[in-house]
Amino acid sequence: MGPLLLKLMIIGLVALLLGVMLEQVADLVHEREARYQDVNREIGSLWGGDQTLEGPLLAIPYGRPAQVTGAGTIPQAGVLYFLPEQLEVKAGVEPQLRHRGLFQSVVYSLDTHLKARFLLPTRADLDAVVDDAGDDEIVLLWESAFIALGVSDMRSIGDLVELQAGSERLPFVPGSRVPDLLPSGMSVNLPVDVDVFNRGMLDVVIDLKLNGSGAVNVLPLGRQTRVEIESTWPSPKFIGAYLPESREIDAGGFTARWSLSYFGRDYGQVLHSEHLSDSVRSQLRASAFGVELYQPVTPYRKVERAIKYGLLFVVFTFGLYFIIELVTGRRIHPVQYATVGVPLCLFYLMLVAFAEHIGFVPAYVLGASSIIALIGLYSLSVLRGLRKALLIMLSLVGLYGYLYTLLEQESYSLLWGSLGLLLLTAGFMYGTRNVDWYASETRSGDGGTADQEEFNHA
Repeated sequence: MGPLLLKLMIIGLVALLLGVMLEQVADLVHEREARYQDVNREIGSLWGGDQTLEGPLLAIPYGRPAQVTGAGTIPQAGVLYFLPEQLEVKAGVEPQLRHRGLFQSVVYSLDTHLKARFLLPTRADLDAVVDDAGDDEIVLLWESAFIALGVSDMRSIGDLVELQAGSERLPFVPGSRVPDLLPSGMSVNLPVDVDVFNRGMLDVVIDLKLNGSGAVNVLPLGRQTRVEIESTWPSPKFIGAYLPESREIDAGGFTARWSLSYFGRDYGQVLHSEHLSDSVRSQLRASAFGVELYQPVTPYRKVERAIKYGLLFVVFTFGLYFIIELVTGRRIHPVQYATVGVPLCLFYLMLVAFAEHIGFVPAYVLGASSIIALIGLYSLSVLRGLRKALLIMLSLVGLYGYLYTLLEQESYSLLWGSLGLLLLTAGFMYGTRNVDWYASETRSGDGGTADQEEFNHA
């Protein structure tokens, strides 16, 4: 085994040890990100979590005349749940930042305006229930009718909520009274004398203000459902069963609109309390859609992505040193390779530490500048030539500039990464195109040719 091959193996071993160091830094970043996620969940549990608006729906208990009691009353036999014929939801999402120590979390205040129109049940609706119930006749108990509205996190509602029905304004009370359909929510009794009952339809309006974090979701309970969500948050992520029909997104925020019919879901407009199976509940949840206030690249995600290129930085820098060693004949000890490699790994530790205090971009500039200056000054002493030290520094400037571009271009990271690897390979091929590897085995201990000596003293 020649001395050149032995040195390459030692340099490779040093690079692998530095790779282990990078893994330790990556574990630390994962730990900090886990703490960040814990803070997000903690703030969300106090401020309000993901919010899902479910409803409103009209609940009308029914009874069977054959079961009239001695007092002349008809006992309740079940409940029919009528979904709205038309449902309109307009929601304004105001994002806010909440801080806990070094960490911050995105939360929001939600201002919602809901309008729903219910068609009062026809004889055909009741006949369908009769067929399912296996009885001859049922009677709707209007005096027990109520409106239910589901809200996934009720703790975040600060103001009283009222239902406007015709000229009536009726206050909601906690509890949906429909636990099988709406586990968390509110309800309001409908008085028998509401004038809208006489016109065969019921129009209701609900204004709701609540807090939340993460996502805003809506269930498309209307035969025709129209939803509009707007916010000043510039990075929405549309989630759930349906994408918006139209959207406008810019630096000032977004506006998204949905228009859906009931053909796109697996449940009908009338639900029966005796037939609420797990499949019906899962179908309701599966039809939810909405938007998440998405942070496309957090500092921790950026650092995690940057660390993936850490070993490549080490290999490139070692390769550049090795080429200089071959061309100039200047011998560089493996310890000196390791001394250069350690700061390359410490860059990522500095990056995450500074990013928690001053943000990612200033942290990146500060960390990269420090590492480039440190390695440049060290190279000036090791390589004993200003030209060679400047070559190292300029190469690192190009590498860190390329890495920053790669981190910012999330959608094109694979393309930029592939092109970068191609250019690095081409640079190595160009730099070693005139190297006589067999001759280098015998020259590894001497001072090189006259041309090499000229390069050494440049």
